[in-house]
Amino acid sequence: MSDTSVSPSVRSGGSLTVWKLGIPVAVVLLLVGLFWFGFGRDPSNVPNPLVGHAAPAFTLRSTSGQTVSLRSLRGRPVVINFFAAWCTTCIAEESNLVHVYRQWRSRATFLGVIYEDSPGEAAAFSRSHGGKWADLIDPHALTAVNYGVSGLPSTFFINRRGVVTGYTVSLLPSDLTKGVRQAVG
Repeated sequence: MSDTSVSPSVRSGGSLTVWKLGIPVAVVLLLVGLFWFGFGRDPSNVPNPLVGHAAPAFTLRSTSGQTVSLRSLRGRPVVINFFAAWCTTCIAEESNLVHVYRQWRSRATFLGVIYEDSPGEAAAFSRSHGGKWADLIDPHALTAVNYGVSGLPSTFFINRRGVVTGYTVSLLPSDLTKGVRQAVG
């Protein structure tokens, strides 16, 4: 048998074998690193590009028939909670939001924005849990889109100058309180 019939991996001392083993090992290490990075992060700490910028203006009708505009609330901190009665995490959050509302209602205006739900069902849900803020109807979810809502519940905190100071998808009263505190200043 001549020397030319020997495969390249045998002639080069097995370098192709190293590549065949090295690539899968590198891929596994990369995946482990990504999982480590991802699982080490707080899932409730979702960044929102609106933080630090003017809150998108809106004028919406409440379930009681009143017209509410963000512009009319300028000069007072505002907490906007996007929710739906069908949302199971909204159900878990509602009692915490009511607790924070009771603590801060004299210093901030709280609003609920109904996301893709029946206004009657959403308002009944809110009232049954003790929510006494205005629940706003968001036709075609345009306000939710303008705020970049990607899941429920989503809560935005706006200072008296109309700037979004915080955003959370957290259900924890401490995170909700922190957001209100930032907006109030």
